[in-house]
This record gives sequence, structure tokens and C-alpha cells, in this order.
Amino acid sequence: GTTRFKLPQTVSYSEEDVKLAHYIFAEDLPPDEPLVQTMMEVYSRKTLWSLCPDSCVHADVITALACHLTLDELWRDADRGKRVCFLPTEFQVCLPMQDTMDDGGIHWFLAIILVD
Repeated sequence: GTTRFKLPQTVSYSEEDVKLAHYIFAEDLPPDEPLVQTMMEVYSRKTLWSLCPDSCVHADVITALACHLTLDELWRDADRGKRVCFLPTEFQVCLPMQDTMDDGGIHWFLAIILVD
């Protein structure tokens, strides 16, 4: 099939990697076919097409990365006392959020977050 996506030539790929990339980015297959499913989201071929050169990255791709980075931080070192959170793109349309936080000791904080 035809595809706009080109694998970078600076990396070597297995035959399976190349086949998978061609399947994901094939323009002659249904654009709404679900290809990736997480616990909270489903991503279609059309969404992943936004990773092609000269395309705007779809908000769902950015959200998937934000969720992955947040989970990675949580699993990396749960005992270090700091929590790093990457906000998904859905927060850009929210009203101000209120969040209570504690420092692991005796102090509690109220954060009011306004995303502009």
C-alpha cells in the first residue's frame, strides 16, 4: 500500500518493524480502524497519520505521550517524595482546577490551576 510515512534512514529496522510501520500508516486501509488501545483511550490509523512529515500532531498523540510520561515517572521512583505529572491536552479546555497536595509530612497545600 501507499504511505506518506518514511522511516528515518539513520536507524536499522527489522523486517517486522518495517511491515508494522507500513500497516499502521497505509493510506489504502480504513482510517478509523483502531490500532492502539490503552486503559483509557483508543487510537485509530487516522490519529497516527498525524505523525507523518508535514502533518500537525493530533492532540490524542500528545495526550498519549503525556500519560506515558506520567506513568513512567510514577513507576520510576515512587518513594522519592516528588510527583511529576504531565497534563493531557483535555485540560486546555477546563475551568480552573483545584487540587490538594501534601509534602509527605504535615503540610497540605491547595493548588488552583488555571490553564490558558
